[in-house]
Amino acid sequence: MPALGQSDYDAGWVYIAVSRKLGPGLYKIGLSRHLKSRCDSLNRKSYLGYSDWYIAHYRSVSSMRAVEWRLHECLGVPYQTEEGGTEREVFKVPYPKAVRYLDKFSKHFKPAYPVGSPF
Repeated sequence: MPALGQSDYDAGWVYIAVSRKLGPGLYKIGLSRHLKSRCDSLNRKSYLGYSDWYIAHYRSVSSMRAVEWRLHECLGVPYQTEEGGTEREVFKVPYPKAVRYLDKFSKHFKPAYPVGSPF
């Protein structure tokens, strides 16, 4: 894991996003201070060519970058596109495994926001 700078300890949300059209078992793992805006942005920009993204699971944490890095490390090799590129935030992994790791790592960083939906 890269060294963490002060801005990496910012509070926010770590999420698992899903596009039904992308394919089974592929999930985007990301972070944001504003989940609804982030989901809207994924769809507006047609991330990876798809505009049906939704946030399937998320956790509020006091250090979103640290949690995201740990999650990326545990999920393995990022998704390789058909064009040969790498999407460093998309992983082919069983959904329950992604949720389990997100929940596990977020427990180490107290929630940054009150419990409840950010939408």
